[in-house]
Amino acid sequence: MVERCLIAASLTALSNTNTTSPPASPLSRSTSRADRLVKGVTQPIEGDSSIGIVETIFRSGWPKEIGLTVQKVLKVNHCDSVLNKFEEFRNKVKLNAANSCDGQLMERLIVDGNELLRFQGALITCSLGTNGDSSICYKKCCGVCRMIRSSFTVEDAPELVHENSWKAHEKVTNDYVAKRVCARRAIILCRVIAGRVGGYHRQELMVIGADGRFDSLVASDGDDSNGSDKLMVLNPRAMLPCFVVIYEVNCLP
Repeated sequence: MVERCLIAASLTALSNTNTTSPPASPLSRSTSRADRLVKGVTQPIEGDSSIGIVETIFRSGWPKEIGLTVQKVLKVNHCDSVLNKFEEFRNKVKLNAANSCDGQLMERLIVDGNELLRFQGALITCSLGTNGDSSICYKKCCGVCRMIRSSFTVEDAPELVHENSWKAHEKVTNDYVAKRVCARRAIILCRVIAGRVGGYHRQELMVIGADGRFDSLVASDGDDSNGSDKLMVLNPRAMLPCFVVIYEVNCLP
C-alpha cells in the first residue's frame, strides 16, 4: 500500500509538470475552448525524465518473461475546469469523511480522498501518436480518444480501471483483440479519487461505511488473491487520465 501511494504521488508530480511543446500561433491562441480540448495530448521531449518514470510504472505489473516494447509515451493535458472538477470531487470526499461518524479508513479519506494510481487499457484506431499527431479523434471505436474526451464531459457513465497495467492489457486483449479488431493498444495511467469503496464478491455487496454510501466499487471475479484488481469508478470526475503508453507485445510465454 505504501509503495502504491508513493507511485501515485510521483504520477501526480509528473502530471503537474509542463512539457515542452511548439509555441502557439496567433490563430491557435484565439481558438475556442472546444478546439483547445481536441489537442488533448503532447509528447514529452527526448530526454525528459518523466518518460523513464512512466515507463517504469507501466512495466512494473508485467510478468518478466513477456517481451514488451514501449513505442510512445504521451501526456494528457487538461484545462483548468477539468482539474478543478477533479479537486472539487476530492474536497467533497474529504468533507464527507470529516463529517462521518465511521472511523474506518476516515484518516486516509480526509488526507487525500483515497487517491490511487490505476490503469485502463484501450485501443487506438486513429493516428494519435503517429508522426507527431496529437489530435484527439471523435471515433466511437477509438478507446483512447474516447477516454481522454470523457474527462472533458459531465457524463455519469462509470469507468472500470485496474490495479496494474498487465491486468489492463489482459482486459483490452480479451474484449477487443480476440474479436479481431485491428488496432494499436495503449494503457492509460490515471489518478483516481477512490473515496469510500464498496465491493462485489460472489454476487454479494460489501460496503465500507455504516450509511451505505460509496464512491467506487471493487469488483472481483473470485480468482484474485486480494479481490482488488478491478475498480469501478462511479463518478467520472473522480478520474484524471495522465499519461498514455502506446506499446507492443513482442512475445508471450
